[in-house]
Amino acid sequence: MKSQSVSLIRSDHHFKIGPFLLRLFTRILVIACVLTVLFPLIWYFYNSFKSSGDYLKSRWAWPLIWHPENYKNAIESSVLRDWNGNEVGLMKLLANTLFTSILGSALLLLFSSSTAFILCKYRFPGRQFFKTFYLIAMVIPSILLIVPLYTQLNSISPWFKNNLIVVGIIYAIQSLPVNVFLLTRFVDPIDDALLEAARLDGANEFGIFFRVIVPTIKPMLIFIGLTSFMANFNEYTVALLFLQDPATYTLSLGLQQMQVQGATYGEYGMVFAGFTMTTSIMIILYLIFQKQILEGADMDSAVK
Repeated sequence: MKSQSVSLIRSDHHFKIGPFLLRLFTRILVIACVLTVLFPLIWYFYNSFKSSGDYLKSRWAWPLIWHPENYKNAIESSVLRDWNGNEVGLMKLLANTLFTSILGSALLLLFSSSTAFILCKYRFPGRQFFKTFYLIAMVIPSILLIVPLYTQLNSISPWFKNNLIVVGIIYAIQSLPVNVFLLTRFVDPIDDALLEAARLDGANEFGIFFRVIVPTIKPMLIFIGLTSFMANFNEYTVALLFLQDPATYTLSLGLQQMQVQGATYGEYGMVFAGFTMTTSIMIILYLIFQKQILEGADMDSAVK
């Protein structure tokens, strides 16, 4: 009994209020951050089932009568119309967004990985200049270059406007410097003996790139591809400048216009349904590929 009472006294004696308060504050902060993220999602969700009258009565109350047809109206939206008067629904916006996002991510992976391979494994005049160029370009905000780029391309030809291919190429180029700098950290440590062995086996430079370099940095390429796809999926500024015909709108631009016109016509439930479906796509995408994203973010696994 005495030994037990002494151990209890010692355990109480070693209790420190400082670490306890720090852990408590950290947990409260984490819970607050989680609630801050979840609340808009929940708010979008239950407002997407409201009628316009219920929403105008109270923006915070749960719907009195649930209206799942708001999702059907969002997909077949008659609020947004292109220059020819055709309806532009959510599926059209989604198709445009997927096209530009996939194209931008694919071009980014090709350009950044091949550029990193050349800068790290080839010796040529001006090599250090190009390394310095990409390093400087990385710290220049891409937003500062979009308006001059739009002005120059528009002066060349109106073909560059309302062109999803142009938007996809811009997505790739504006993310190129930082990803080239990132990939050089993983391409440079690759042993040159592997490349020489591949050459001795008869592989050309394209074979070395696709059979040696790409498999070695595959985790990092998956990480860059997924994160760039998510960034392109939510991009707004480039789409706002280059896409003026609603038939070419991406989701971020189309939903913003639907919000304005939906409010004019009183289609609030339809607008929130569009927000909910768009957000759900990104959440599902992250849940599917979260392992690959975390592996790519882990530098040790990327090097392996």
